[in-house]
Formats: sequence, structure tokens, C-alpha cells
Amino acid sequence: MRHYFILFMLVSYLFAYPCQSQTAKESDLKKMTADQIALLKSQLQSYEGEGSQPSNGEFASSFLNHDYSSFQASNYLRFYQALSYLLASQNNKSSKKEKQAYLQHSLSLLDNIKFETKKQSFDLDHWRRQVIHQLIIFSFEDRAFFKVIKYAQLLADKPMRTEHLKLVALSYFETKQLTRFQRFTLKYPNLLEDEQINRTIKNRKILATLKKKISLNASQAAYRKGERIFHKRPEWSGFLAQIKESYFGDHLQAFRKFTNRYLEALESRGIDKKGRKAFVKEFEQSLTKVPPSLVLHYIRKMWQRQYLDKAVSASDVFLRQFKGHPDYSIVAYDRGRILEDQGKHSQALKSFKDHEKWIRGTTHEENHDFRKAWLSYLSKNKESSILFEDYLRKYPNGEYYSTCFYFLIEVLKTQKKVNRKHLKSRVERFTNSQPMNYYSLRLLKEWALPRSLVMNQLGGGARPVNHDANQIFSLGLREQHLWDLYLELREFGLHDDAYFVLTELSELLAKIPEWFAYSIKEAKHFEHPSFVTIKAPQVFYRFSQLKSYLSWKDIYPLLYKEQITENLKKLNSPLSYKFVVSLIRQESAFNPTAVSSANANGLMQIIPSTAKTLAQKLNLSDYDVFEPSVNIKLGISLLNRLYYKYDGRLDYMLSAYNAGDTVTDRWIRSRGRLSQLEFIESIPYKETRSYIKLIFRNMEFYDLIYDKSYLKTG
Repeated sequence: MRHYFILFMLVSYLFAYPCQSQTAKESDLKKMTADQIALLKSQLQSYEGEGSQPSNGEFASSFLNHDYSSFQASNYLRFYQALSYLLASQNNKSSKKEKQAYLQHSLSLLDNIKFETKKQSFDLDHWRRQVIHQLIIFSFEDRAFFKVIKYAQLLADKPMRTEHLKLVALSYFETKQLTRFQRFTLKYPNLLEDEQINRTIKNRKILATLKKKISLNASQAAYRKGERIFHKRPEWSGFLAQIKESYFGDHLQAFRKFTNRYLEALESRGIDKKGRKAFVKEFEQSLTKVPPSLVLHYIRKMWQRQYLDKAVSASDVFLRQFKGHPDYSIVAYDRGRILEDQGKHSQALKSFKDHEKWIRGTTHEENHDFRKAWLSYLSKNKESSILFEDYLRKYPNGEYYSTCFYFLIEVLKTQKKVNRKHLKSRVERFTNSQPMNYYSLRLLKEWALPRSLVMNQLGGGARPVNHDANQIFSLGLREQHLWDLYLELREFGLHDDAYFVLTELSELLAKIPEWFAYSIKEAKHFEHPSFVTIKAPQVFYRFSQLKSYLSWKDIYPLLYKEQITENLKKLNSPLSYKFVVSLIRQESAFNPTAVSSANANGLMQIIPSTAKTLAQKLNLSDYDVFEPSVNIKLGISLLNRLYYKYDGRLDYMLSAYNAGDTVTDRWIRSRGRLSQLEFIESIPYKETRSYIKLIFRNMEFYDLIYDKSYLKTG
């Protein structure tokens, strides 16, 4: 009872804002205390709706990124009012009529929220859907079928649960809108299998007619697709005649349709092979008659769909016919990359050299210079060392600097005339200058260099932080508000929310070394290793004076050892604790509630659909991907599958874990003969290349820091 009394007080508090002055509104918003946030948060966590619930830190984050203008303050208050009404509708003691009134008030408020910026820390659309779904259920129970239809229309193309789709379909039927009912069920044919719909529609003929139409529509669609491919070639001829009149006109949309038909014809296994072959031949011969923008679109489409020979042929057409075109250098560079994807390293190198003058001075110049050196190395060309040296001299801060340095050393150490002592000295300087680089750690091991070159770069974390943030610097208005909010949240024990605000402050005060040291101390206090692991590179490359505050064990902690080793044993996995913990460090920086932009979740960043499949195989009927032990179990299960699929090749496994099996299998087909490092550096995706090297780097660091026997399986 006390719980709802407090909620009632919060709602009353929120309702008070319209009568206040602008200053009072802003003041009220700022004074929303941590216990009120905690109350609303606990209520929301008990509310089970569709979709993901707000993650830890979300309510604290809602106070950020706005200037507290009167306009913004009013909108934030409306949002909290709307949520309060939604929660009040869940009270079992309220009557159905009261619940509906609460939901209608909530929807009205949500529809009237207009923020000045779209970047918010909560999803208004998500909460609006929850309210509408509830209203659909209540309206159907009251047999208010027209209201059900009205609320469903408010969702437009937004996804609905099957149970709600069923209610909408039945509402059409009950209101005698049979035409709309028919269209709706044709759009969602699975509804006809539902028992409630079958009971409601007692007329068997109506059901039989609908099912027949669904079947007919499917067969007609298949027929129309075949007809479109093989029997409309005159339309293509008309298109060519049309663009002849306006040679450089914009016909990309029309050409995109024809390109899709062409791809369908290539991949079709229909009976009319003669028609398909004629259409393909006519389309390819016509490339010389279309504008450069259309040829460029065709090249990209063929490259994307892995018709590499056709992409090279089209590139030759473009380079032959459109010299001086703004995209000429792009096509010249892409031609070499397509040949490289085919595994034709010598031909790719020749292509890059032949078109060098067109690429110089463009944004592709650095990539071009690296690819020349790299392809020369893969082709066992003697000039590879010269090309690597040219890159290092020309791009001292280049993207491929460490790669070029490592493979240059690989080439030089096989040459008899090279001074070995001088080479070793050069390797030492590189390792000392880039201690957190994967290639530095490889060279450290391969050249048997002293561990101190890397390990002595941190002070062991012995130096204490005795600062109080308020004594270090004066805070601006925005920073002061965040600092006050941080202290308040910490005092109320809302550590996840406090940590969120701490990270936000760290972004604002990133240029102040003293603050950085203080924030590291606070992150350790909250036992949030993700903060330290993510910020560690800044210590090396921006705040070298702070190295005494950190130890290598802060950056590479041994976490979740019990859960990892237990699941490795249960799943009979050949993997080591070191490998799994290195992957977790890279995937989530040990943050169990991490959510990526691709909606990957938890410690090992597992996509929901993948998690569902893995859980079914492991007989987990009820699971939470944000629970560390569950996430680790699912992740190790996935790694086991990849381990046996790729015969224990860690580079292939990690590539598939990051980029997917399909694209990795394609890369293996064209690059499988390369060594592990050569394969990694030949991966076209920059993110996947870096991902694999960073996990290998983590493994090297764990070997350097801890006893190896401790890292196997525990």
C-alpha cells in the first residue's frame, strides 16, 4: 500500500508543473531525487511489456543532453507522467474503466511529447506501443471493435504480437467489414490457422475461399517473377533507346530494376534456359551504351553478389570509356581490390600499378600504397621491402603502420645482408613505442626481448588518488549538475546509474588529467572494470603522467573465472579460459549489461536470434542473456560449434563470430591458402581485422601478466 501511495505522490508532483513559472519547472526537474528515480525504475522493472526494458543507468541518463529550457522541461515531465499513468494501469485494485482511463491519458501525453533532439536515452515509440497494445486488449474485451481497429491503425506499420493481430482481424469480421478482413488475413495468412478465428468464422466456405486465394496468390507471384525475367526484353530495348536521348540523365532507379532482373535471370533455374541466356547476353553487351553512373552501380552490385569476373569486365568498360569521370579513381582502385578478392595477387598488383597516376592525390592513396606493398609481399616479389619502407616513411601515423612494420621485419630477417643487431634495435624501439599493439607483443616473443619493454610501462597502480574532484577544478553549470546527480545517486546506492553519470562526466572532462585519475579511482570503487579497460589507451597516448595510477591487472583483470571454467567443463570445450576471457574483454569490456548498436547483448555480445537458437539446443526454456553465467554458457556453446567447424583455426572462428559464417566461408574460399596472419590482414572488413588482432593481443597480455597454468581451464 505504501508503495502505491509513494507512486501517487510522484504522479501528483508531476501534475503540478503547468501552474509553475519557467524557473520553477526547471527547478522541479533538477530536484527529482534519486529515491523517486529508484521507485519509478523498480515499478518499470516489474512491468512486463513487449521488447527490451530500460537498461541500468537509463533513468539517470534521461537527465543528460538537454539544456533545461522551459520547452524541454515540460516534455520531460510529460514523459514521466505518461509512464506513471501506464504503471497505475497495472494496479489490480483498479477497475477496468479506471485502467482504460489511465492508458488513454498516457497515450495522450506520449503523443504530445516533442523533443528538440531525436537523440534520447529512452524509446518513446516503445512505450507508446505498450499503451496501444493494452488498449487493444481492453477494447476487444468490451466488444468495442471499432476502437480496436482505430488503435491498430495508430500503430501503422509497427510490429504487433500475433495475439493483437488476431484481435484486429476478429474486429473486422465482427463489424461486417469483410473486404478488409479478407485483405488483412491475406496479409497475415497464419491467422487462418488460429482456433479462435476458426470458431468465430463458422462458415467453412469463407475459410476455404480465403485459403485458396492465399495459395493462388503465391503461385501467381512465382509465375509473374518468371515472366518478368524472360518475357520483357523489349522493355529493356526501350530503356536503352530512352537513355540515348539524354545520355547523362539520371536513370539509376530504372536501371536498378533491370539489374535485379538480370541477377534473377543469372540465378534462376527455370525451364526457359534459352530466354534467360539471351536476356543475360543482351544486358551485358548493352553496358557500353549506358551512362557511367549506371555502370558503376552494376560493378558494385556484381562485386557485392560475388560475380567477380563480371565486376572486373564492367570495370574495364568503365575505365576504357569514361576517362576523366569523377569516379574514375574509385573504379581504378576497386578493380585491383576485386582481383585481390579473386586471389589473383599478381594481376591485382599490376592493376594498382597501371592505374597509379589516377589514384594519386585521392582519398584512396594511402590504401593504394599499402595494397601495393601487401600484394607484392603475397606475390613473393623482391620489391616488397622497398614498398613497405615507402609506406612507413610516407605515413608515420598511418592505419597500416604496424602491419607494414611487422611484415617488413619478416622480409628483412630472411635477407643475408641485413645487420641483425641493427634490426633487433629497430624492433625494440617499435615495441617500446607501441606497447598495446598486437604486433609489438608478437615481436617481443619472436625476438626474445625483455618483458620489461612492455611491463614497466605501467606503475603497478601503487600511487593513491587523494584528490576530491571539487578541489581539482571549477565545474561549469552542466558539469556541476552532473556531479551533484552523481553524488546523489551514489549516496542512494544506485551504483549502475552513478557509474553511467561518471562515464558521461569523463567525456566532458576528458582533457583534465586529474579528473581522469579521480574517475579511475571511482570506477575501481564501484567495481566497474569496463571503465578502466576502455579508458586505458588514453593513459598511454594522452596522459602518460597517469601511468603510475594503473597496473596491467587493472586493464586485463581475471574475471568470471568460475563461470567460464565451469561451462568449459560442462560443455566439454577444447577452449581455454584465456581465450574466452580475452574475447569477453574485447566484446563487452566485462560489462554484463552491454548492448551494441547491432542489438548484441551481454558479456559475449550475442544477437537475440542466435541466443534463442543456442538456448533451444541447450534445453534452456527460460534464460536471461544479461545474466553472466547464462551469457557465458551460450557464448561458449557458439564458440564450440565454430571450433569444430573450422578445425580449431582461431582466426577463422573469430572471423565467423564477428562477421558471420557465410562471409567467413567466402573469405576462406578465396584466401584459405594464406597463413594465419596473412589471412587476417587480407580480410576486407576493417572491423573484423582489428577485432581478431585485438583478441590475440589480449591473449598475449594475459600470458605476460599471469602464470600460464592458471589460464588454461582453471
